[in-house]
Amino acid sequence: MCGISGFIIQKPTSIFNLNSLKKMVSTLSHRGPNNKGYWNNLNETQFIGHTRLSIMDLSDKGSQPMISSSGRYVISYNGEIYNHWDIRKQINRLKKTTWNSTSDTETILEAIETFGLIETAQKIHGMFSICIIDKKKNLLHLIRDKFGEKPLYYGFSNNNFLFASELKGIVSFPNFKKDIDKKSLNYFFNFSYIPEPYSIYKNISKLLPGTVLTFNLNTHKITNNEKFNTFCEDDNIQITEKNAVEKFDSILNLAVKDSMISDVEVGSFLSGGIDSSLITSVMQSQSSKKIKTFSIVFEDLKYDEKYYSRNISKYLGTDHNEVLINSKDMIDISKKIPEIYDEPFADSSQIPSVLISQFASTKVKVILSGDGADEFYGGYNRYIAFSKMNNFLKYCPYNLRYIFGKIISLIPLSLLTCMEVILGKLFLQNRSVTQLDDKIKKLGFIFMNSKTIVDMYFSIISLSENTPNLLNHKSALSEIDEIKEKISTYFNKNKNLVENVMLADQNMYLTGDILHKVDRASMHYSLETRIPFLNPNIVNFSNKLTMDMKIRGNTGKFLLREVLKKYIPEKYINRPKMGFSIPLNEWLKGPLKEWSMNKLNLNNIKQEGYLNDKQVKYYLENHFSGKKDFSRELWNIIVFQSWLSKYN
Repeated sequence: MCGISGFIIQKPTSIFNLNSLKKMVSTLSHRGPNNKGYWNNLNETQFIGHTRLSIMDLSDKGSQPMISSSGRYVISYNGEIYNHWDIRKQINRLKKTTWNSTSDTETILEAIETFGLIETAQKIHGMFSICIIDKKKNLLHLIRDKFGEKPLYYGFSNNNFLFASELKGIVSFPNFKKDIDKKSLNYFFNFSYIPEPYSIYKNISKLLPGTVLTFNLNTHKITNNEKFNTFCEDDNIQITEKNAVEKFDSILNLAVKDSMISDVEVGSFLSGGIDSSLITSVMQSQSSKKIKTFSIVFEDLKYDEKYYSRNISKYLGTDHNEVLINSKDMIDISKKIPEIYDEPFADSSQIPSVLISQFASTKVKVILSGDGADEFYGGYNRYIAFSKMNNFLKYCPYNLRYIFGKIISLIPLSLLTCMEVILGKLFLQNRSVTQLDDKIKKLGFIFMNSKTIVDMYFSIISLSENTPNLLNHKSALSEIDEIKEKISTYFNKNKNLVENVMLADQNMYLTGDILHKVDRASMHYSLETRIPFLNPNIVNFSNKLTMDMKIRGNTGKFLLREVLKKYIPEKYINRPKMGFSIPLNEWLKGPLKEWSMNKLNLNNIKQEGYLNDKQVKYYLENHFSGKKDFSRELWNIIVFQSWLSKYN
């Protein structure tokens, strides 16, 4: 895994030069501590940099930027191509090729020489962000993988074209103007992240997943932004109730095998949930030695999964490693969040994600994760609840729903736990619920604000109905309609309600939140995280399944559970979904209080002008008096204020 960066200028200058590139690359050293490389053209107008984490071909032959055998292409690439040996075989059948390394970087270059740019992007299976300069056509291409596992920012600064794996690289460019995009602020304070293609800065965008962007080096303009599809080996697969388990098990084994290709040791995150347990089970079944597994231990038993992960590790025979989250760790990591996530990002599960990545990086350089299964196999509780709520919304007039929602919103925090049984029976079949107060608050918000399906989805994924009141810019309220319009583009009229919710999650939440969180948390500690559930053949298989094979009754990930029964006893499988949540409310009132109150200085907030200090004061007074739980709203503000003090 690596970091890439570079810039294109129109005329050579003393300001923008190789030293500028070296500064950009140095900000990404955590993504690749093993080596740094630089390339520029003779005119000194084109600059490409690379910082390398050596995973495949540990020799210098895999160093970048790399030039193709013909001399036509120059590449700087971040990622792993799991099927690159298969692609080499395809190339060797078509022409005689002398390979200089075992690096997948060289494979990409020769594939482009052989098949062309778009077909190569379609053929390669893996995670990647790529910069390619075509010296013959005088074009620069930026390419990002199908789901955006690897980040890539691009844009303009004073007519200079910039790109980098992280915003750190772009911000370090000389004279970069740090103008905050207020629409992106609206996204952030609604969702706790900024979705593609937006970034926190004006004139800087995230490249959309599955896209090839073309920049003309003569005209200095973006000339094309083209989506590509991924080739799948199993497009003709026929799935039935009888063969689904065996076929999925077979495809998953191949995906895990591909993901384990490495010249260094590969471990696995193991929470004890369905997803990580299945990946770990398949890994251990393919390994002749004990694989290293890693999990988080919480002092609060509501959030702790150590008994599940320990039992599964013991049964499978893995080399299990645990890290305990204590108060000091929480404070230290919270202070580092702006350094790790260099644009505002406030999914609070970032804290355990960072801590487990830090811990795992001391023992392995590559880790496999169970992320991606929820969005494709019906794993979130909201998929079950959404269908039930939709029926309620259909037959209950909006005025009556609004009253129900208003009543719920007025319930004191101290009484919310009394509704646990009601919520469990109504939506979750008596399963236990973590962060119950937040879920009930959300239920009231949905009832009050959902006139359409898009309204309902927005209400579920957005943080608070108070966001327009929190933001100081006048267009904040009207921007909500634009956000909903963007969400509606992910819905397909030929799909049912739950399928559309899953599609929206796959296209926005998975990339903008989950994969962003995983990449930054792991790469800050030079740890490469691989996600087998996003293998194109796994995704292709999921798209061919009926909804009944994903969600059956009140149980999500039905097929994954059936496959997991082949590896571990059923008693370890039938357990409630917990997610990677943390006791944020208690932490803000306890070990994080002093630090967080310093970040929530109302005078500073008023002077900066981005947020309404009166709304922040309302959150603070109600939260710390125990009337309402505004921990998530306050965490967003804390994260933003921390980011603002570091970067602006």
